[in-house]
Amino acid sequence: MLWDPEKRLTYLPEEIRAVLREEAGYLHHELEMKRLRVILIPAPDPRHYNHRIRAVETKNPPWYSRMYCERAPVRRDLSLPALERIAYGEDKDFIPGNHKYRYDTLYRHLIFERLTEGYIIEEAGPVPPNTRICTFFELEKERAIPF
Repeated sequence: MLWDPEKRLTYLPEEIRAVLREEAGYLHHELEMKRLRVILIPAPDPRHYNHRIRAVETKNPPWYSRMYCERAPVRRDLSLPALERIAYGEDKDFIPGNHKYRYDTLYRHLIFERLTEGYIIEEAGPVPPNTRICTFFELEKERAIPF
């Protein structure tokens, strides 16, 4: 492989970088807009006066929830700047021992995986692997969508 997600996007041709940067912008926007929000609502079977229960009003994006469960806690306050750096082409290489740009690597891995394996958007359904990215990295064009 010519490139791996521990390296910044500038090592890639502009045409390929643009696709990865666009995906980073999409993930950034989705993470900004969707956040777990829990509210109190009246209990369906009240046990006392003013009995309330917790209910989810809005959820995190599924990909973020999955990352949070699989990779220990992933912090939103570090995720948003990393996705923004990638989207604007300002991401940095991973340097062992220096955790400052660890999230850049984490999100380049996620973006690469999404573009080469496909993914599902809750509202729209399956998104197939990106043909241009798969061709560039000499991967099978029709990989299975992981859900």
